[in-house]
Amino acid sequence: MSNNTTNLSRRKLLASMPAAAAAMAPAAVSALGGLSAEGDDPVFAAIERHKEAFKANKSAEEISTRLYAEWDEQHDARGMYLGEYPEIKYKFSGEFTGEARIPEVHEVRTGRMVPRYATCPADIDNNVPDGCADPEAWKEQKRLEFDEWSGCDEGSPKSVAYDAWTAANRRLVAATAELNTRPTTLAGVAGLLRYIAEFHDDEIWTECIYEEDDEDSERPPLIDNDGLFKEILEMLAEATESIRA
Repeated sequence: MSNNTTNLSRRKLLASMPAAAAAMAPAAVSALGGLSAEGDDPVFAAIERHKEAFKANKSAEEISTRLYAEWDEQHDARGMYLGEYPEIKYKFSGEFTGEARIPEVHEVRTGRMVPRYATCPADIDNNVPDGCADPEAWKEQKRLEFDEWSGCDEGSPKSVAYDAWTAANRRLVAATAELNTRPTTLAGVAGLLRYIAEFHDDEIWTECIYEEDDEDSERPPLIDNDGLFKEILEMLAEATESIRA
């Protein structure tokens, strides 16, 4: 599926689609002529699955957002506390003349102790205490503390909630792809037109699902919803013509 089938931006295209779908829905309803659906139109089941997936995704998002806000209020914004270290300032010597030269840098210890914090794992590697008996063991322990500070340690509420949200989002992307189900009745055509006209989560219409272990998206996606909205509208037009024929 091409990712660049139009010069319009995705959001501009998607923004125009619901209005078009909404305009088409009344016409489809008029074409029903008061007839009820015959048999079980599969499109209604697809719509219900999508409603449930959307509801579950919003719920998981709200929980994750709340837990993240709670964690954000509790953790030290300066970073994970490493301890107190001798304060070091840097003094530059040498003068620049007409020719470029690299100045000399000298470390100057002030004699004071100051706290240090880690905001990334590299900060731990760069701040091993002088005279540390086992630097590797110290760094391993501090990395565990860093994971707790960041809220990303396995099993933390924030981490579990985020994983649940990710899983719910994958189900929603898959359920959105299933909306491309061909109706077997005009009632189904009208129902799907009405539903997509009111569903405005633009990102879902362009999201992809990759293999769980494909973090760099090197393989084709399992589900690619780019252009799905347009495909559904074209499918509905064909279904209407086929049913009325």
